[in-house]
Amino acid sequence: MATTIERAAPATPVVTVPDSFNIADYLVDRHSREGHGDRTAILCGDESVTYGELADRSNRLANGLRALGVRREERVLLLLLDTPAFAYSFFGAQKIGAVPIPT
Repeated sequence: MATTIERAAPATPVVTVPDSFNIADYLVDRHSREGHGDRTAILCGDESVTYGELADRSNRLANGLRALGVRREERVLLLLLDTPAFAYSFFGAQKIGAVPIPT
């Protein structure tokens, strides 16, 4: 004889999803907003880059991409070595909603 066990379904958590989410803002800019802009974000050889510097440099690159006419959802090919410049480019593209394509 089979027995059926009914279990109460766990309460479904309420999840709030923002209207927009920018990964560069989350990974880079929030550290400065939270007062951690002076912490090290990147160590590459003898070079050290703080979150504040990373935010500033990726913003400069984002502004440069905009000046070149790059728009949201357009792809940006990145042909760079594994250096801080790669991070500036990657996050800069993401900040304007472009899609960085590392090669």
